[in-house]
Amino acid sequence: MVLLSQVKVALEPAPAPHPILHLQPQQLLQFQQWHLVQQPYSPPPLYPFQAPQAHLHQFPEQPQPPLQQQLAHLQQQMQSTPTAQPPGQLAQALKTTPPRRRLSPRCLDMTQQWRVIPEEGFLLGCVFAIVDYPEQMSDKQLLATWKRIIQTHGGAVDPMFSRHCTHLLCKSQVSGLFTQAIKERKRCITAHWLNMVLKKKLVPPHRALHFPLAFLLGDKPCSQHIISVTGFVNSDRDDLKLMVYLAGAKYTGYLCRSTTILICRE
Repeated sequence: MVLLSQVKVALEPAPAPHPILHLQPQQLLQFQQWHLVQQPYSPPPLYPFQAPQAHLHQFPEQPQPPLQQQLAHLQQQMQSTPTAQPPGQLAQALKTTPPRRRLSPRCLDMTQQWRVIPEEGFLLGCVFAIVDYPEQMSDKQLLATWKRIIQTHGGAVDPMFSRHCTHLLCKSQVSGLFTQAIKERKRCITAHWLNMVLKKKLVPPHRALHFPLAFLLGDKPCSQHIISVTGFVNSDRDDLKLMVYLAGAKYTGYLCRSTTILICRE
């Protein structure tokens, strides 16, 4: 039996007082301010709610290229960028630039619109090919006169029909050359149109004599007719007389019993 008086109880030392709780009020206030400064500042959220995670799409992070590759790529871009040339090199480059190709004199240079074309050069840009007429010319110098007159007014004459030609000067439509010119959208005219534009101005063909005949040269489709004209005067009457002659008919200035065709204006 152990008596309580004989038991020695080791008393635990009393805990040390908490340093903060035993601070003076002024010291406690300073400690709280120091504690706030030491804590990192985190700003409050801009929105009071957070978007649901189910609607967020996370993109996989792409690996960034190393720094050396980025520098090499940047240097390559700088080398490919054209740099400004010094004034001396720029002037030398301009001198070595090949000159512009000159257009053929047969073609109308539309880039020179500022040039003043003289009034007598109204055939500028027109290139003629003459067929059918040389075979019927007794005077061979007449064809040279035609060429000289055309060139005087700015036109040109090609000895053969080619793609450079713009006009085919012919008398008949019944030929392979006429068919080819129509397919190539060339203008087929006669010497009557050329005579008219030399007297007045360059206008499209609009009269019957300005176009080639619809039959072969030498044919006389109206040789059995006697034709008279009424109501036409001056140049219109003269043109009708020539058309009657080209068709092979006979012309009479008055109406008689033998007249087979009467051409009336009204």
